[in-house]
Amino acid sequence: MSLYFVGNLNILADKKLSPIDKLVYFCLVSFMNVKDGKCYPRYATIKERTGISIASIQRSIKHLAKQNLITVKRLASTNSVSYTHLTLPTNR
Repeated sequence: MSLYFVGNLNILADKKLSPIDKLVYFCLVSFMNVKDGKCYPRYATIKERTGISIASIQRSIKHLAKQNLITVKRLASTNSVSYTHLTLPTNR
């Protein structure tokens, strides 16, 4: 078990993100595969880890994608969603 993970700390200072957006972002990062940047947590898993409602998680994921912080791709073979962590530009 890892006691830490690597995330972009500029997220904490980003005024365009709500506290829920930041928590969901870092939750996604905690699931990220460091080799390919992908993660596959279910909404229920994110809810369990963060205490945030599924509706709020869904809104936050849409907002994070709109801000180009993550990409969202629905997996064709399952009912799962793939989230890919993206690196933020340094001037953000």
